[in-house]
Amino acid sequence: MNRNPIFVTTGRAAGHSYPAHELLEGYAVTLYDLDVSRERQLRAATSSTEQANRARNAGRLQILEEKERDLREKAEALILKCQTPDEREMLRMRYLMLMDWATIARVLYGDEPDFYDGKAYRHRALCLHQNTMIWLEKELRTEEEREDENT
Repeated sequence: MNRNPIFVTTGRAAGHSYPAHELLEGYAVTLYDLDVSRERQLRAATSSTEQANRARNAGRLQILEEKERDLREKAEALILKCQTPDEREMLRMRYLMLMDWATIARVLYGDEPDFYDGKAYRHRALCLHQNTMIWLEKELRTEEEREDENT
């Protein structure tokens, strides 16, 4: 099993927890769910057979919007801990804007003179992501240890 926190989709591997990855991935999933719910609500508004479900969908949409706001605040606070502007921008593009790696590589490195293929720069963006997530996880553990010492 790969123990690298970047490749953990459930947030757990070999008994380890990766709270930074769980938070960012949780936000991305919530954003997707919110988008799907909004589409359903739009379809229900135009379909006479779906109008009975409109109230239920509106309630679910409101819950998802509240969850999205809460997770976004936490995700932004986590992203602000990053050391460099490139790290912060990369995490925002990946998890808050749901961009793919090719687009992220173009935004971060597209002005490089040798960016004709982009494959090497996609790899570079993935490496930046991996190193950033590892650093964030260590930083969160260090903060938790400091809090435990102070209590």
